Amino acid sequence: MAYKTINGITSSIIPFYLQDGTLFVLLGQRGPKSKAFANSWALVGGFLDPGSESLEQCAARELKEETGIEVSPKSMKLVTVQSDPKRDPRGQIIDTVWSTLLQSELPSAAADDLQAVAWLPLSEALNMELAFDHQDSLRRFAAIEGF
Repeated sequence: MAYKTINGITSSIIPFYLQDGTLFVLLGQRGPKSKAFANSWALVGGFLDPGSESLEQCAARELKEETGIEVSPKSMKLVTVQSDPKRDPRGQIIDTVWSTLLQSELPSAAADDLQAVAWLPLSEALNMELAFDHQDSLRRFAAIEGF
């Protein structure tokens, strides 16, 4: 039997902060030329550079590339791993999802693969239709954080 390999590994990140009892998360709107879920809102993230970075480093790099926000991989907590073979129309792609607590809202600007970014209350983000299985990842994050 011939073995098949996965099409890729990604890391996504949920930057968040608390203000007056409200938890805010950062989402990005995918660009119109995205090969999957064009123009959809999603967690910030992207593909691992194999052999040169850890999954945490990938999430931190993608956050910086796509929003300008810098975080230390050591500040991140694993939220979930999404591995459904049909989660991505481009092929079987495994996503590791991380969270990182920020002290306050940080200035951010869409860059790289995103056309927009927005800080949203978690309650609002949970009611949005998000790309891939990011809605499920966000629900798992909310449960972990007690919201």
